Amino acid sequence: MQVSTIKADCLTCGFWHYRPWLGDFSYGEGIAQGSFVTGTGETFAYLNVLNNSGWDRLRVLAEGLETDESFFQWLVDQCLDPISGVSLGSGVRCPECDSTDIKLHEGMPTGRVEIPEATFTGFLSLDPHEQQTRVVELHSVWGDEYQ
Repeated sequence: MQVSTIKADCLTCGFWHYRPWLGDFSYGEGIAQGSFVTGTGETFAYLNVLNNSGWDRLRVLAEGLETDESFFQWLVDQCLDPISGVSLGSGVRCPECDSTDIKLHEGMPTGRVEIPEATFTGFLSLDPHEQQTRVVELHSVWGDEYQ
């Protein structure tokens, strides 16, 4: 997927970089970023949640759990397929120090870059019972670690 790039400045370490950007009119779309736990913050993927069977399946499975949108976004992050062994997640982070204190120079495109589409192939390959079990297990982890 070809997307625009914008300049981003880390207000913590001073590192600046160009990062993929969809703009203000990107309802139902987002950019997932690589995790520092499994790689670097320089891996990106395009996520379209409209007509996305993985997203839709997670929505259904998360219904009925005592949760909020922050859990659901974390759940999505946990179920996205890695790219070249790098786990993906939401949010904007510095690829140098992992800080979330980033200034984005929105409205000032710097170029274009090709990024792969984020997928849920691994999660969707599980049978329905395994999918439900995975979501319940992740909900338990969320409750233990993030609340």
